[in-house]
Amino acid sequence: MATAAVSPRAASAGSQSTRPYAAHLYKPWGVKPVQLAIPWTDGATPSITSKIDLALPIRGLRFVLSGRLVIGGADFTSVNPEGLLNMIQEIVFSGNNSRQGGNLTPWDIDLPTAWTLPHLFKHRAGFFRINGVQVPIPGTPWPATGATGYANKVQGNYDFEIGWDLPFHPYNAPPEMIAGYLVRKEEWGDSLNLSFKFGHQANGTTGFLGVGAGGSTVAWSQLGGGGGTPLLDVYSLPLQMGAIKNHVLPGVIVRNTRPIGTVLQSAGSPVAIATLQRVRTSRVFLKTGTTANGSAFDTLNDNNVTAVGLTSGGGSKVIRPVVDVRAYKMNQSEDWKREPIQGYLCLDFIESGNPDSAFQAQVPSVIDAGVTFELTADVAGVNNAFGLVFQEQIVHAHAGAIYS
Repeated sequence: MATAAVSPRAASAGSQSTRPYAAHLYKPWGVKPVQLAIPWTDGATPSITSKIDLALPIRGLRFVLSGRLVIGGADFTSVNPEGLLNMIQEIVFSGNNSRQGGNLTPWDIDLPTAWTLPHLFKHRAGFFRINGVQVPIPGTPWPATGATGYANKVQGNYDFEIGWDLPFHPYNAPPEMIAGYLVRKEEWGDSLNLSFKFGHQANGTTGFLGVGAGGSTVAWSQLGGGGGTPLLDVYSLPLQMGAIKNHVLPGVIVRNTRPIGTVLQSAGSPVAIATLQRVRTSRVFLKTGTTANGSAFDTLNDNNVTAVGLTSGGGSKVIRPVVDVRAYKMNQSEDWKREPIQGYLCLDFIESGNPDSAFQAQVPSVIDAGVTFELTADVAGVNNAFGLVFQEQIVHAHAGAIYS
């Protein structure tokens, strides 16, 4: 395991060796429950307030969703490709941060996107089992719906188990950088909140699972049946740093998804499809497909946005050239040894894993004052086209003696 070079200032307390300090730079403490057995009920919006213990700093949050779906009456007409992942439409993690001087929302994302994005960087970045069988990892094409997919339209019992993490550091960051993006009591106090929006799928209608036939029914219970509801467990991921903690000032990354609608439904070349925040940016993600009702993606595709790039000032300055999406998708194979994922695209500034190489969009000499920062694309224009843009913003960089 790689460790960071430790500043001589960190090697105090009468020791001439930096090895004891380096050993504490990345020392996971385990998994700590935040709240267990949160009942999943159709359309609910539960929240967790002031229950995340920061006695030790935490590097992320972990979630496990489990239960049983019973489809009865009649087969569904169709099911959506991300299937049971659509059970959670939004996860929001927020609080008051002293460095910001006010509220920050490090995460605002839906479960399908949260579960899929880390698979751009790791072969197996979470678990998802239906009736005890691991579903295929996302790739191209997206795993087919049905018996081996993420949902099945056929009547039957479906026990599911889904696990995923929301890290506070960039995806696949090296250990020394994980320690640079912790959530600590010093910056966040007791202000942390976590809220959810659960999906809606009524009998015989269109919802997050797909399109029900006239006689289709859905019934939810705990894993293995026997009544109750599906259950959501929430954990934190503490890090034990010892005295070295005093030599780290954690950075803060904000990751919020935003929808892109009508601009993707009309052909154009090139078109600014999203205005991005002018802050230090490590990665920009784009998810594209179609949706008829907005509750979930009906399809995921790579043929509507055919070329993509990053520009400023209405295209007057090129930050990343607008080129064929396949050329950018090749980066996942080249840089991260992962196959591209249908409907998902990453424009990466930190191929090294080091957030110090992020794009300095906040610097006036990089993007002129008053000029916009844009995601620009060639759009084919298809019916019901829809997308999500996801900007990984480093609103505060990591600092302290360890990183000086």
